[in-house]
Amino acid sequence: MLDKNISVEGDDNIIVSNVKDSTINISLSGDKLKAIKGLYDIIVNEVTVVDTYVVCILNRGGISWYGVGKNRVELYESVESVNKYINQNRFFFSDDFYVEVTHYYTLAKELRSALDCLVEAIATADNQDAITNIYNITYEQDIHCCASFVREMMNAFSKADNHPAYNAFAEVYEQHELQREKIFAAINNKRETAI
Repeated sequence: MLDKNISVEGDDNIIVSNVKDSTINISLSGDKLKAIKGLYDIIVNEVTVVDTYVVCILNRGGISWYGVGKNRVELYESVESVNKYINQNRFFFSDDFYVEVTHYYTLAKELRSALDCLVEAIATADNQDAITNIYNITYEQDIHCCASFVREMMNAFSKADNHPAYNAFAEVYEQHELQREKIFAAINNKRETAI
């Protein structure tokens, strides 16, 4: 039986109308670990989707594929899922960690915008033959998308077509990767493993 000052609204909301005279004991059991695992899964999904798009754009024909509406929606949803998840599970994370994930989300949004600019820069490059030659380097290769690969490709595009979008994309991609590794390191410090 709940104190008259405490009521339950739905599955996730506990309402306390008089905090001074009420006591709430919350048992986390496995919820904190589930929240950490859930965040890890959301970030892995976001990275997978973003890297898939980056690899497609950096291969011949990728900028046309990127223009398809449903593809852009998938990219948008994967980035927004990070923000939605961290806010829904705010209770389970420290303020410092929440700030780190929010920073990651901001970088993910910047990366999404930089990806739009990259596609426009490639599509409107003055020397399309030089752009095609860069695409020939990656055509039908098994590419591992990482900051060093992205930087290499952006440098090549920049030499062929002097546009600030290439360097801007490489920089935000590098920051996004560094912030992700920082979050994964923090998650690894808190997770429990059994071997």
